[in-house]
Amino acid sequence: MKKYSAKAGIGILLLALFVGCNPIKLIEKYLDQIQVVATPKILEVHGNQVSYSLKGKIPPKAFHKKAVATVTPVLHYHGKTLNLDPINLKGEAADGSGKVVKAKEGGSFELSGTFDYSDDMAGNDMYMDLEIKVCKSGTEKCATFKKEKVALGIITTSKSVKNTEEVFIAGDFNPKKRTFQRSIFFLINRWDIRSSEAKGEAVEQLKEFAQTPRLELQGITINSYASPDGELRLNQNLTQKRSESSYKFMTDLLGKLGIASNKESLYKKQSLEEDWNGFRELVLASNLDDKAKLLEIINSKQSNDDKEKAVKALASWPTVLDQMMPKLRRSDVQLQGIVKNRSYEELAEAAKTSYESFTTKELLFYAHESKSKETKVAAYQAYIAKRPKSFIGYNNLGAVYINAGDLAKAQKALEDGVKNAGDNDSLQCNMGVVYRQNGDNEKAMAAYERASRAGIATGYNKSIVHLINGDYDLAKSSAPAAKCDYNTALTALLSGSFDDAIAEINCQKTLSADDYYLKAIAYARKGDVDEMAAALSLAVKENKSLADKAANDMEFYSYWERAEFKNAINR
Repeated sequence: MKKYSAKAGIGILLLALFVGCNPIKLIEKYLDQIQVVATPKILEVHGNQVSYSLKGKIPPKAFHKKAVATVTPVLHYHGKTLNLDPINLKGEAADGSGKVVKAKEGGSFELSGTFDYSDDMAGNDMYMDLEIKVCKSGTEKCATFKKEKVALGIITTSKSVKNTEEVFIAGDFNPKKRTFQRSIFFLINRWDIRSSEAKGEAVEQLKEFAQTPRLELQGITINSYASPDGELRLNQNLTQKRSESSYKFMTDLLGKLGIASNKESLYKKQSLEEDWNGFRELVLASNLDDKAKLLEIINSKQSNDDKEKAVKALASWPTVLDQMMPKLRRSDVQLQGIVKNRSYEELAEAAKTSYESFTTKELLFYAHESKSKETKVAAYQAYIAKRPKSFIGYNNLGAVYINAGDLAKAQKALEDGVKNAGDNDSLQCNMGVVYRQNGDNEKAMAAYERASRAGIATGYNKSIVHLINGDYDLAKSSAPAAKCDYNTALTALLSGSFDDAIAEINCQKTLSADDYYLKAIAYARKGDVDEMAAALSLAVKENKSLADKAANDMEFYSYWERAEFKNAINR
């Protein structure tokens, strides 16, 4: 058996007493036994904020009764440090404030909070230490110890929102609907069309309208009437004959003009018999002495033949017969059609010279059909020149610049619209997109609200703002149910619905490398290593740079050493 000298025993005892009486030495001795658990272990940014929670447990005898300590989470990233809010601890006999940790039993502490994310925090080299500064109460004797890397890295998937807002394109470039009506008049009890009518001004105007450039006739309505001054039975037969006569006249007329007008489906013929409604309108507009009595008869519930007898008994009848009845013996001919735009090819040829010959509808159509940004810009600028007080040209020009990523020009075009066409709610959808992509979510949301009042669908655009803000439930409820893209998949993923995220990706017609990458993240969060690797492999196949991204992405931290992961990124 080994023997110890008295001096050695006294030395050991003194050392134990020294450590036991020294708060700094105590912490140093028990530092490895102090437990710190971070939740989450890997930090994650949501709405530009990063939340953290630390729970610590100090073992018995590790914290001196006269010790005071400041426990501070410290972030380290790209050579920078950020001290977060600390917590103060104190022993039972220590002065000051703080959470008491008993010497005999030990104790626990909790730290939680948030900090603002900045882009230089991205990557896997960011970590969080826990600094413990311990002092002896009432003295300046202090020392700082570290629990290293209590949290590792930061997940930045929420920052991958795509600029896929829906811009609003205003204006209707569909062919313009046109109608034109003229009347052909008949002699009393006759249905044949007189030469004076056939060559008269009304027929000439019908011919002129029918020959409107690019007019496509879609309907011809013929309503034939008789004046209410004959026997009803005879007038019924008369209006039928007038209808047939007018129909034949119009088919012959349009045929001579080279217009295919003999299609029965184009025509709607109606024999409307005696025109008592037209008679009422003429009387209302007249200055007849017995006007009131005449209207009373017309509006009565008598038979038409009895009404006729009563009208003929009035003193005004000769005037009515001479000035009103001839206007009621007629066929009203109405032509309906659309004026078609020139074809895109025709407009492209015309544009080589100038846009002067373009109608406003043709400008909208040409801009819409063109694949060229420059052509779209030129066409909308031509529209503005023709209609400077209309918001449409400014709005659409702004949309072109947004799609091209030129936010400064987009904002200028939209602000010109407000200046020249008024502060129109319809300009606010595209203005909201500019605000959002410039980082002003508050202004963007206010603009979308105004656009909604104008009847413009802004739900998807609002959902992007909610997604960026970290309001995932609002993002999900705002987006149209039928919408299916990267951002809707990202919303589902960040709200914890991994299967929904995968479904939102799979329902797209074509998938990009970023879609496959997000799908890999969804499977990684589910713990499905095979599907994760399959999706990641497709992502890397489409975009080789994603291999390096995945190798540093904390989403895949727990898979980095797996063979499936390494094979997927060709490492």
